[in-house]
Amino acid sequence: MGDIEVHEEATHPAWDDWVATVPGGHHLQTSGWGHVKADGGWRATRIVVRNGGRIIGGCQLLARSLPLVGGIAYVPRGPLLVSRDPAVLDAVLDALRDHARRKRILLLKVQPPVDRRDLPELLESRGLVASGLHTAPVASVVVDVGVAPDEDALFRALHATTRRRIRQARRGGVTVRTGTGDDLSILQDSIEATARRQGFAPYSAEYYRRLWAAFGDSGHARLLIAEHEGTPLSAALLIAFGDRVLYKIGGWRGVEGSPPGANELVHWTGISWARTAGYRYYDFEGIPLDVARAALAGNRAVRHGVAFFKLGFGGEPVIYPGTYDLLPDGLVGRGLRFVLPRAERWRGVVHRVSGRRSAPVEARRPGLRTLVGGIPGLRRPGTAA
Repeated sequence: MGDIEVHEEATHPAWDDWVATVPGGHHLQTSGWGHVKADGGWRATRIVVRNGGRIIGGCQLLARSLPLVGGIAYVPRGPLLVSRDPAVLDAVLDALRDHARRKRILLLKVQPPVDRRDLPELLESRGLVASGLHTAPVASVVVDVGVAPDEDALFRALHATTRRRIRQARRGGVTVRTGTGDDLSILQDSIEATARRQGFAPYSAEYYRRLWAAFGDSGHARLLIAEHEGTPLSAALLIAFGDRVLYKIGGWRGVEGSPPGANELVHWTGISWARTAGYRYYDFEGIPLDVARAALAGNRAVRHGVAFFKLGFGGEPVIYPGTYDLLPDGLVGRGLRFVLPRAERWRGVVHRVSGRRSAPVEARRPGLRTLVGGIPGLRRPGTAA
């Protein structure tokens, strides 16, 4: 089915342009994201399927080598396909298998795009194994900003507590401005303050610089900073890509005596901007899977934590496709089928093997962040982004 290309160059403008327009396209599939993860030792490769010169499918995988283990790789929010033709999926999977054999990749994790709920069944029918360890959130809260007739309707859809805190922030003199690359230290300070309160390790300053270089300079990133009388209170980095604005990362400095509601005002500003800029969705990027399931069943009894905060903005809980493992044939593959479900028990060893300098900030509570080799952002069901 078409011509198969393998690209390993640092940037691939034609691929990035296609990812930005194809259904399900996500910033995690761009060469910019490959640049961000290169600081952690990950190498980006793109599998591209063309038909008559036109891209009809493909994926970006991120891989790294480990001493004594071999290679590991993951495909976040892919593969991307222009149609539902299973022959295109088969072409991508065959190319992935061939690439994994040639590069001695022991484990390759695949997590489909958010809009392809048909892919899990197709992947399982092609020999991939469902995993409980994910490369991206499997549940989130999404506000459909495009369906609201005006901003007032969006505001009325917020929970009463959220509306009240936004009004308190405004009355207290809190303002929100759009930051630049020069303000990344404010973002980092806010996240580090949150990390100290909640007991996780934040990314390094280099991570935020790479994020901004990859997406800020191109206009895909937007940094919002809440201030009171010139003092920063909180900050949030948004990634605008495809049809949605995604809350990527953020934090609250916890300044004593500051007015309440700075975090709510930051996100309300982001939601309002997303609608004005013509995006369809504002995605909060992760809540615990059990909370999402309960909310979809009509039980929204959760009253605390990050999930409660995110649900307060009137969005709907959604469940995205989970992760599937493409394992090697033979004894090694059978061994991994036994070992991988037990990987959570090895958390301490996993972090040492990974060589990771710090755990990601996305999770609100401690949990498995990495598999063997340290796939950043790997999540068990129930962890919040």
